Parts: sequence; C-alpha cells; structure tokens
Amino acid sequence: MVHNVGVNRDEIRTRTLEACQQGPDAVVELVLSLVTELATTVDGLSARLVTLETENAGLRGKLDTNSRNSGKPPSSDGPGIKPHPKSQRKPSGLKSGGQPGHTGHTLRMSDHPDEVQTHTPTNCRGCGQSLDEAPTMNLERRQIVDIPPVKARVIEHQAETRVCPSCGVETVGEFPKDVVAPIQYGPAVATIAVYLNQEQLLPSDRTCKVMSDLFDCPISEGTLERATRDCHRELAEVEAAIKQGVEDSEIAHFDETGVNVGGKTNWLHVASTLSLTFYAVHLRCP
Repeated sequence: MVHNVGVNRDEIRTRTLEACQQGPDAVVELVLSLVTELATTVDGLSARLVTLETENAGLRGKLDTNSRNSGKPPSSDGPGIKPHPKSQRKPSGLKSGGQPGHTGHTLRMSDHPDEVQTHTPTNCRGCGQSLDEAPTMNLERRQIVDIPPVKARVIEHQAETRVCPSCGVETVGEFPKDVVAPIQYGPAVATIAVYLNQEQLLPSDRTCKVMSDLFDCPISEGTLERATRDCHRELAEVEAAIKQGVEDSEIAHFDETGVNVGGKTNWLHVASTLSLTFYAVHLRCP
C-alpha cells in the first residue's frame, strides 16, 4: 500500500531500523510521520479524483448535448446523432379522417374526356329483337381517371446528303441544334430526373431506379449529376433574381443548420421572405 502511493520501500526500511535502535519513542514518531505522509498523499489523490470526475461529467454532458436540448446551434449537430424530436402535439379527442366542414377532394367528371367508349345494347332483353335501329332514350356516364402506360420513345434523326443535278455539289441536311451525339437523352428525361431528385428529394440511386422502373429509361447517376448541373446553369438568372429580391426586402429571415454532404457536416444557410427562399451550402469551418 505504501509503495503504491509513491513512498520508497528501502527508505522506509532504513528509517524503521534506525528508529528501532533508538527505542520505542522513535518507532512511534516514525509511524506517526508515515501516517501523516500517507494521509497527505491520499488527500491529494482524492482531490485529483474529484477533479477528473468533474471533467469527465462535463465532457459526457457535452457529448449528449445538441441543438434541441441546449443553446448549441443546429449547425453543430454532427451527421447521424441528431435525436428524434418528440411530438409536441396533444391528442385532440377527434376521430381520424375528415372532420365536419372539411373541404373534400372528390373526383369531378370531365366535360372533355380524352376517350369515349360507348356501350350499346344489341338485342332486347325482353324479346330478343335487334336494337340497331332503336332510338337512344337515356345515356348514363361514368368516367375512369387513369395514367396510360408510360414508356420512353426513341426518335431517330436522319440527315440526308443530296447531290445538285446542276452543279454536282453535295449538300447535307442539318440536324437540330440539340441533337449533338449519335445517341442521347432528350430534355424531358433530364427534366423528370432533376425534378424527382431536387424537388421530391429522392436520392440519386432511387431516382435512377424510378426512371428505369416507371419509364423504361435507365439512366446513370453521372447522367443525373450532369443534368442537375445543366439545370443549375439555366437557372442562373432566376437565382440572381431571388438573391436580389431577398436583399431588397425590408424584412427577411435568416437561419442555418447542419447538413450531411458526403459524410461531412456542412452549413446549410437559408434566406427567405414571404415569397422568396434561397438556400446555399458551404463547407463547415474547422
């Protein structure tokens, strides 16, 4: 025990032998001295232990805090550790479903259907007489709203080369300006893919799967990324107008939060007015 608190055993042995030679009183003094030294050492270790426990509790507390249970900004929340927010809603006591006075969304019949199928009776159900020449007395309408099978269409462009009968010069027909490769996707494919990815927030791999499953138009994540960049360039003027509108507004809202980009926490900034919203992602400061 004495050795564990840092006192030299050889030194204690020497002092003990000397005390024994000097008599009982010297031995008592030696014991009291060693007890005092030991108590001082233990007190120091106890104080150090209390300090370390306090520091440990503080560090554990910091690990357990986030923007929802402390004053830390949302941007400090790392990826994957944000707690699930507890619902602040209280039971209303009402039954589930639409409530009295709620505006419904019942389908309404169209006055201009895309297709009309007429079902005409051929023979009288009473006597079996043909009804081909019988007048129509009543017409009951029923409609089905459905989506026809959607499949990608392949449009081939052919540029002919013709020889002038007068001078013999060959002239080649011109392809449309947006047809620049032997095989490429059309603008509608890029539009739908970017919409699903950016507006509906589908991950890239799921967006590509939807394009393949629903439209029989498999695209790669690289193609989706290029389409997104092209769309961003096309919207440069719109982006500038939104920025200017926020800057010119008398009242605007600004906020930021953490967002996971490639496994790293970045800043997601937002600036908005009643009619405009601008988002921007920046690398988080180290």
